[in-house]
Amino acid sequence: MKFEETKVEEWARIANWWAQFEAPWHPSQKRIEIYRRLLRKYSPGKKALVLGATPEIRDMLAEEKCDVTIVDQSPVMIKAMTSLRKTKSKETFVVANWMTYKSKEKFDAIFGDNVQNNISKRRWVAFEKNICNLLSKDGVFLNWEAGFYNPEMKRMDHDDIISLYRKNPSYFDKFENKANLHLKIWHIYKKPGGRVDTLYSERGLRKRLKKGLISQKEYEGIKQGLVWRGVLLSMEDTRRLLGRVFDIVEECIEDDTPLYNDFYRLFVLKVKK
Repeated sequence: MKFEETKVEEWARIANWWAQFEAPWHPSQKRIEIYRRLLRKYSPGKKALVLGATPEIRDMLAEEKCDVTIVDQSPVMIKAMTSLRKTKSKETFVVANWMTYKSKEKFDAIFGDNVQNNISKRRWVAFEKNICNLLSKDGVFLNWEAGFYNPEMKRMDHDDIISLYRKNPSYFDKFENKANLHLKIWHIYKKPGGRVDTLYSERGLRKRLKKGLISQKEYEGIKQGLVWRGVLLSMEDTRRLLGRVFDIVEECIEDDTPLYNDFYRLFVLKVKK
């Protein structure tokens, strides 16, 4: 499909779906300010590439007066995310695969927000080498990823989470808390490096609902409602694979909470000299 052939109903549906979710599934204002700080600190210039079409990052780059290129293999996704922007600015849109995208231009800063979670472990290094070819001299790759980053974290199963809901249902009012618990369920089903799926946690809840072990109200209160699939690596594997191509010059945690300490990092990467 060409960019100009996308239909309004297609990208509007995706935009509405995206808008209902909160951090960590898309950037919080705190994460955006971390991106802004790192851009100012490490980028040698104003030429930026965004992998995917994350609207919050694009708004920040517009405020920073950057020359922005957007690369995504889905023109529908580009249009959907563009409709959610709060500011308007000139951008270059490219419909292409991140693994194979080539450009004569070089970029001072490349942004990837949860992009490598969409790439199998065996293809990480090939992806990173392609990013290297797109970076300018001293350019920086700002790479936000989910992973199993705390090997000592407490594992939880469905019954643990149901028990927690019955004791403290207000805990589940915060989207971040739900995300944290569902990630812990994934950790039981999948070893680091495997493709995880939110449906693991949703299916477990539905089974208990059908058996009468939880009420409809409990099911609605606990479920996350987001179908997402991705590859989550251990911290050891993440650092090892990134280290084949990049130097990790800084590592950031968005917030001092169990969710971010256990599962999320923002890596500041520069090509190995």
